[in-house]
Amino acid sequence: MIVCRILSTLATALAPGFWIICALIVAWKPAHAEDFADPKRAFERGIWLLETESLKPYNFVGRVDINNGELVMQSLRREAEGYYVPAFGVGRWDLGWGVLLRAVVYTRPDGKSYLRNTQAIAGGKNVADALSRYYGESREGIEQTILGYSVTATEHLIWMSRKSVAPVQNVHSAAVEARKLRADSDKSRALPDRIYIAIRAFIPKKHPSRSEYIFEAPFKKGKYIFRGPTTVSDFFLERCYNSDDRDYDSGWSPNGKGLSSKIAIALEIKLTPIAISIGSKVFPASETIEYKCNTGEITCNVKSDTTRTIVETPVKTTGSAHVIKFSAASRNKCVPETILFGDIDIAGQVTVDTALRTIEVLAEADDFPAFEAYAGTSPASLEVLFKLPPATGATVIDLIAIKPSRGVISRIVRF
Repeated sequence: MIVCRILSTLATALAPGFWIICALIVAWKPAHAEDFADPKRAFERGIWLLETESLKPYNFVGRVDINNGELVMQSLRREAEGYYVPAFGVGRWDLGWGVLLRAVVYTRPDGKSYLRNTQAIAGGKNVADALSRYYGESREGIEQTILGYSVTATEHLIWMSRKSVAPVQNVHSAAVEARKLRADSDKSRALPDRIYIAIRAFIPKKHPSRSEYIFEAPFKKGKYIFRGPTTVSDFFLERCYNSDDRDYDSGWSPNGKGLSSKIAIALEIKLTPIAISIGSKVFPASETIEYKCNTGEITCNVKSDTTRTIVETPVKTTGSAHVIKFSAASRNKCVPETILFGDIDIAGQVTVDTALRTIEVLAEADDFPAFEAYAGTSPASLEVLFKLPPATGATVIDLIAIKPSRGVISRIVRF
């Protein structure tokens, strides 16, 4: 060892134990290079490395606490998913199988950061293999804004196996390799001939942060209404309006029956390995009903406006990804003033990747009401893309905003 050689001329002046100390220094190796015969010890070390190395440089102003016990249990479940090799009956952990720990840090332009949920995401024979398995699941998307701040996401991965527990140094390269592995693996599966996507805006029967705003009608049990703003057109009399009398619902309803929504987009997308096309697009309307709040006397009843709902032709972007842009706006036609302002708005794009077999949505939506989106290969079993409740304290008054103020990043749904 160089240090020992430099000091060798001083050896005679030092205690005889000097050479023993040098030998120990040479023999020492970092903890992450240990042989972790017990997977639990490897996972505990991985969590420790994440906290002390990967996350240490950040200035967090908000973070979800890391639950070490829960992460160890997640890791053990991931490791057990493919623990035995049937041909040999040998534990994969002994053959090099490992687990990936993942944390995503979102950093604002001012350098302050947020930590979202940390998870043990997948097991595999190496980093790319495990990451490919993760890409084979429906999963959370990457956020672009948090609390009104634009943010940049940095993904941190810790590889935990019997022979090595260490941060993944080049996450981008691992992700590129993993996506290729995922696409190659999926080639053996027949591509479904179509997928179904539903995007809707609805007024829920309960407001999560203003319980008094939407309430059960005094004139009809089970019907939920809300008070609208007093307007010139109503001579400043108090009026109430119907909610959609429901919570989030993954049902498929291209005709709108049994699933009321102020905005509804129902898409059937046809798939081939090289292109996608819109098989059908339907924008079912619902009723807007204006009442006298106490008596239930109906003073206006109109269908919701669907004329400004637009879904564009799919466009191929990069590789196997195809983008479908959409926009929708709907107003309360019982209130003439809404011809100038007060639309419910949502606009964005659906991205369908035919090689990675993924669907995701990037959109902007108003603070009110609630929004939801679902996707899947069967109308009977759609998965959640996103559920967006009304913003804290938001009401129809907040629809006066010039444009949608909330960014929406959906989950990534596999098909």
